[in-house]
Amino acid sequence: MPAVSTSQSSVANELKHHTASFIKLMPYVFGIVFLTVLAILVYQMMLAKPTGIVVEPAGLNRSEYLALDAVVSEFPEQDAFFTMPLPKLLDAVMAEKWVSEANIRRDWQRGIVVEALPREPVARFGSERLIDAGGVVFRPVNEQVMFQSQTVQNLALLQGEPEQAKLIMQQMLQINRWFAPLGLQVDDLILTPRMTWLVRFDNGLRVMVDNQQTNQKLMNLSQILQAQLNDRIDDMASVDLRYQNGFAIAWKTADTSDIVTLPTGDE
Repeated sequence: MPAVSTSQSSVANELKHHTASFIKLMPYVFGIVFLTVLAILVYQMMLAKPTGIVVEPAGLNRSEYLALDAVVSEFPEQDAFFTMPLPKLLDAVMAEKWVSEANIRRDWQRGIVVEALPREPVARFGSERLIDAGGVVFRPVNEQVMFQSQTVQNLALLQGEPEQAKLIMQQMLQINRWFAPLGLQVDDLILTPRMTWLVRFDNGLRVMVDNQQTNQKLMNLSQILQAQLNDRIDDMASVDLRYQNGFAIAWKTADTSDIVTLPTGDE
C-alpha cells in the first residue's frame, strides 16, 4: 500500500508540474495565435484594399455625376486611401459653384467616397444662370438641357447686378408673400442701376417702384388692392408707385391713368 501511495503522489506532482508549465506558456500561445490571425486578416485586407475615389451618384443627374467624376479623377492622390487629404478633396468639390453641400468619407469596401448635392434653383438670374434660396448665383452643369427644362422655364426671371443677386432674390420672396392673398406671384423682377424696381406678375400686371420707402409702398399697394380693387386687378396694365403719397394705375382698356392718393398723417 505505501508503494502505491508513493506512485500516485509522483503522478500527481508531475501533472501539477506540466499544468503549471502549460499555464505559463498560455499567454505566449495565445499571443502567437492572435498575431497569426491578425497577419492573415491584414494580408487579406491588403489584397482587397480599395483604391481610387468614388462619386456617389445618389442625388445627382447624369451631367452632374460626370462633372464631379471629372473633378476627382484629376486629383493626384488617387490611391492614397489612408493618406488622402480629405479637406483638400472637399475644397476641390465645393469649388464647383453648382454644388450646395458635400461630404467625403473613407469606405473600406468602396474607397474614398464623395457625396454631393446640387443647388436647388428658386429663380433664373439673367439668361444663363440660376439662383438658389441662399442668393448664390450659379451655372448649371448642362446649361442647354437645364434651360430647356419646363421646370426651369417656369421659374421667375431676376435681373440686376450680380452683387445685388441676394437682395433681388429676397425681394422677390417678400413680394410673393405680400401679394399671395391676391393670387399673384412674381414672373419677372428687375433692379436697375438707379435702384428702381420693375415687377411683372404672372397675370401680366407691371409695377414700378423707386428706392424711396420701397417696401412700404409695395405693402401698401397689396393692402389697397385687397381692400378696394380686388375685382379690377385683371383690368390693370401697370401701377406706378414712384409718387410720394400715392400711385398711378394704367388700365388695359383706356389710354388714361387714375391717380390714387394715400392718406397722410396730417389728414
